[in-house]
Amino acid sequence: MPVPPAELTAELTIAPGDDQAVQAGRQAAAATGLALDTGPTTTALSGSRREVLDALSRVLDAALSAGAATVEVKLEVPHDAREHS
Repeated sequence: MPVPPAELTAELTIAPGDDQAVQAGRQAAAATGLALDTGPTTTALSGSRREVLDALSRVLDAALSAGAATVEVKLEVPHDAREHS
């Protein structure tokens, strides 16, 4: 069954050196079940708008609770999703 295009992508970057916060954020992101892409300090979530916004809150809370001092968040509505709205 084809997967519908993502309505929203959230990319979180936790400041380098906050390894515990990066790990906590990744664990919280993985628990959401959303499409997930990670790099050394970056975690990206993709899915429906409501699911991504809810997951973003949980991931931010986990990272901040684990001691993150700086978290950058970038939200993007993919081109395919804009065409269908």
